[in-house]
Amino acid sequence: MYVCESPVGESRKTKTVERQNSAAGTNSENAMNTKHNDPFPWLPLEPYCRKWGISAGTPIDRYYIDQFLHRLSPEIRGHVLEVKSDDYARRYGDPNRIVSVDVLDVLTDNKKANLHLDLAHADGIPAESYECFILTQTLNLIYEVRAACTHAVRILKPGGTLLGTVSAVNRISAEDGGLDDDYWRFTSGSIRKIIEGIPRASHLRIWSYGNVLACCAFLYGVPAEAIQPDRLDYVDPYFPVVYGFSVIASELAA
Repeated sequence: MYVCESPVGESRKTKTVERQNSAAGTNSENAMNTKHNDPFPWLPLEPYCRKWGISAGTPIDRYYIDQFLHRLSPEIRGHVLEVKSDDYARRYGDPNRIVSVDVLDVLTDNKKANLHLDLAHADGIPAESYECFILTQTLNLIYEVRAACTHAVRILKPGGTLLGTVSAVNRISAEDGGLDDDYWRFTSGSIRKIIEGIPRASHLRIWSYGNVLACCAFLYGVPAEAIQPDRLDYVDPYFPVVYGFSVIASELAA
C-alpha cells in the first residue's frame, strides 16, 4: 500500500495550490518579462548562513523532521536503531517503551555509534533485530540507495517500522567530501519506486513538507525561527523541502 499524505490536514488539495500558483504566476511572469532588467536586485548571491541557518537557530529541514517524528512517535519502541546519535529516539520515544537504542555510523570516529558500517553493505546486522529504525537525512549520501533501503527493511522485526526522511531541496552537504559524496535529491515518485519491490516492505506512507518560500529560505540559510510557523506549515506538493516516509516490515518470507 502506498499513501501520500499532507502533514497538516487533508483540506489543502493540490488543485487549490495549482489555482493559487497559476494566479500568482501570471504576475510573476509579467514582472520578469523585462529584458535586461533584474527584478530581484536585493537578493544576495551568498547565503546568510552556509550551514542551513544553524548558526542562528533551527535549520528549516530539522523543523519539518521534528514534525514528522512527533507525528510518528508511537512507532519508536522496543529495540531501536538510529543514525549518528540516539537524539531523536530519546527525544520522541517513550522511555517506558524503548528497550535499547543502537547507533549506526559509517565513520569510525563517532564515539556515539556502536555500529560502524555502510548501510548499503549491512550484512553484519542480523535480520529481525529492531522494532524501529530512525533513518533521517542519510539516504541522500548513499549512492547505493536501494541496497541501503533493502537492508533497512531486512533488519526490522515483523511489524517493525522504518522512519525515514530525505531531502527534496538542499545545498550540497557541508560535511567533508560533500561535493563528491552527496548523491541524491528525492521526489515522492522516486521514494515509491525505490521501496517498491524491496522484500517485506509494506504500507508505505509519504509526507511532503514545505513550499517555495521554505525552499528559498532554507537554501539561504534562514532559520525556522525567522519565519512565521503558518508560512512554514503551508504545504505545496510541487515545492517540498523534505519528505518523511514510513514503511512497515511484513512477516519473513517462508
